[in-house]
Amino acid sequence: MEPANKGHGAAIFLVPLGLLVTLAVLVWHACAYDFVSDDAFIVARYARNVVRGAGWVYNAGERVEGYTSFTWLALTALLGRCGVDYVTAVRRASLAGALLCGVLCNAAAAGVGIRRASPAALLAPLLLSASGVFCCWALGGLEGCGYAALALAAPLAADWALRDARASALFAAGCIGGLAALTRPEGLAIPAAVVALGILPGSQRYRRTLLYGLPVALLLAAHLAWRCSYYGDWLPNTYYAKVGLNRESVLRGAKYVLNFARHNGGLPLLVLPLIIPAIYRATRLSRLLCGVAALLLVGVVLVGGDGLPMYRFMLPIIPLWCVLSAKLIADAAGLTPPASIDPSPVAAAPEPRHDPAAGGAARPVPPGGFRGWRCGLAMVATACIAPAIGNVSRESLFYLLYQDQRNVEIPRWRAAGEWLAANAPKDASAACVPIGAVGYYSDLPIIDMVGLTDRHIARRDVRIGGGWAGHEKTDGAYVLSRKPTYLLLGNVMVSSERVAPDAPNFLQPRSEAIRRRESDLFRPEMYEHYRPRVVELTGGLYFHFMERK
Repeated sequence: MEPANKGHGAAIFLVPLGLLVTLAVLVWHACAYDFVSDDAFIVARYARNVVRGAGWVYNAGERVEGYTSFTWLALTALLGRCGVDYVTAVRRASLAGALLCGVLCNAAAAGVGIRRASPAALLAPLLLSASGVFCCWALGGLEGCGYAALALAAPLAADWALRDARASALFAAGCIGGLAALTRPEGLAIPAAVVALGILPGSQRYRRTLLYGLPVALLLAAHLAWRCSYYGDWLPNTYYAKVGLNRESVLRGAKYVLNFARHNGGLPLLVLPLIIPAIYRATRLSRLLCGVAALLLVGVVLVGGDGLPMYRFMLPIIPLWCVLSAKLIADAAGLTPPASIDPSPVAAAPEPRHDPAAGGAARPVPPGGFRGWRCGLAMVATACIAPAIGNVSRESLFYLLYQDQRNVEIPRWRAAGEWLAANAPKDASAACVPIGAVGYYSDLPIIDMVGLTDRHIARRDVRIGGGWAGHEKTDGAYVLSRKPTYLLLGNVMVSSERVAPDAPNFLQPRSEAIRRRESDLFRPEMYEHYRPRVVELTGGLYFHFMERK
């Protein structure tokens, strides 16, 4: 009896310590990738304009919702108002979201049947800290990791509220579900899955649905009313620019998910934890996590995947997958009790072998009781799985995009933006793709040639799905009609080699996708009103662009 109590007491202190070490590994892994997305600079520029008083706009005077996450932009603006540099703000917020995911992965252990005081409760945070995709985006600056934390927090809070059974608990859980729905448009799937799989089953379903659904509805209605009054749209401009529900788009989304599985351990490693925990020794939380993950996967397919590096759209699914994988490992190792045993933290406390009130009669230890060899087996299984999800295939196009953006493109786009800030006339403007670092550092009015922040291009009737996600809508004649001072073509062409302005291949990139995207700009009126220019930047780089005559 006494040695068991001592072991349990030691675990109470060792598990939190292990969690801190695991979170430190996550931070180290994120710093090793040291990635910031170009789109994060778009959020930073919007937030800077909010703080300046220009409004929730990318270009002053143009009310276009060219960002995806209202809550992420609001958080960045709040940090900026507190004096934090905007780029630093988005990166720190992203890392905070990643660390919160690690804490929630540990907190979810009890809900799926793993004892919180057992070393097996560290399985999910360990898997998360090993994920190359997740840790790459932990400093990426977009809402992905924060959204992932809400995608895990919403079912976790609902499970806790249903055990607590108080009206205030359900209302608070609904607030978290509402925040998830505000953070990304497809986030509505999260509270929807919670209601379908957790709230509706059982007694008092209508009362519980009302208590949970009311804050979700209020938050969404308030934001929708504000969006319609401020931007005049029902949906964000990013939806019109990127999404087209058709066969080609859905097939591209399915390919995106399959490529993620292929480059991160294989399809069985992705699918099995999202299915088996909903069936075998299932708990309410494990069913909720499986349901949320399944709906989010369907959403990724329907929107046609994503064009940004390192599988950004899979981020909210990864922490759910980690918790469910930890349950699967713990089930196989005999570290979880049968589903009939309440996995709540109170019920999960280790039961004594003898009950003094029963005259010392022996009581069996549940199958989830601590067993050193079983925990060891679980850790060995984790050690085999973790490299599979951590070692992202170096042949993956999305990994190569990450490397190119981190090491080459974003530093060069920043240098181009800084040159424009120092040398462009006060009334100058520019048209380009991409618009992140160039727009943030130049602070010029920018025309996004693929319509992310441009209402006209975003609403062009173009069939989506056949090209690079998010880069399929263009209108060269419209861009030229706006008479920008600079045309930054060739994906904002900054290179270590100088191309002569009179060369026939001036501003013609090697990428066929980029050439096709910009082909409708190379027309007689462009050459009539613009002249080619090359300027030398620091570090032996050359900035190539077209300047209005």
